[in-house]
Amino acid sequence: MLGLNQEHERDEGSMTLLTMPAVQALVFVLGCALIHAARAHAAALARVLTEAALLLAVLLLVSAAVNAAVEATLGGTGPYDAIVALDAP
Repeated sequence: MLGLNQEHERDEGSMTLLTMPAVQALVFVLGCALIHAARAHAAALARVLTEAALLLAVLLLVSAAVNAAVEATLGGTGPYDAIVALDAP
């Protein structure tokens, strides 16, 4: 029975630590700092992802233009028709 009372007293001690105004203020300030840091990193990450998406879109358009030019110059219906024609004896 004595062991249960000691455990109960230890639980009350940890709960009173979180109810102290200084600890609450510290947790609030740490939470605000965490949110501020996350927003700063999110803005930087969004900028990098936007630039990567724009670069991929430009590369896709250039690839499509080159593919269309090759098909118009060499004829054929697919991008690999010219390669097959070069392999033929």
